[in-house]
Amino acid sequence: MKKNRIALSIICVLMICVLLSSLTACMKIGMRQENVEKKLTENGATIRYERNTPMTKDGQSDHKLEDLIYSTKTYTETVDGVENEVEKELYVIFAGDDASAAWAEERCKSYVSENVETLVGWETYRYDRVVLCGYYKLLAVARGY
Repeated sequence: MKKNRIALSIICVLMICVLLSSLTACMKIGMRQENVEKKLTENGATIRYERNTPMTKDGQSDHKLEDLIYSTKTYTETVDGVENEVEKELYVIFAGDDASAAWAEERCKSYVSENVETLVGWETYRYDRVVLCGYYKLLAVARGY
């Protein structure tokens, strides 16, 4: 009886490890460039490739940044009972190494904190070597939930 319980415990632990590793693999697949682009365009956002971003324009040459995507989408906001169409932005930065991703994430966070009055609703998110900085609804679309 005790041997069965130990065997069952070992099998359960192995199953949990396999499931967690597959979940991590799915997250990496979801944050690939073509998948991020597909998620954004399917939700009505436009995308274009940029050479730099407002966050990374100073010091970018010292770091390995691969592709930079600028995405926009128009949202309707109601202010004082009046509906206005507002274009919101998202920057997606694909870094070539971990140090460059950390640098880009830090630059994005400082850019958002320095411009908090004009960048209402902006957040910064990093997964592996992908850094997203922009309007929270677009960021949620790119992350896939």
